[in-house]
Amino acid sequence: MEELKPCPFCGGKAVKIVYWDEEEQNEKVWEHGVKQDENHYYVIRCYDCDIQFFGGTPISGYELIEAWNRRDYNASNI
Repeated sequence: MEELKPCPFCGGKAVKIVYWDEEEQNEKVWEHGVKQDENHYYVIRCYDCDIQFFGGTPISGYELIEAWNRRDYNASNI
């Protein structure tokens, strides 16, 4: 299981995958191994600088980790 890399913007390590729970009307942290609801939008949030990263469509937490950890420092459009 891949762990989240630190925030690429501030270097913070307070990075979590969260989702909005409609029933309880609050944000919840997703933990590895917990069954995912396909209707939730999973977001990676850095609690140090409050940046958020999401795929725009419901994707799994595992796919989100892979996208967050993929760093293209040589990209010309950054």
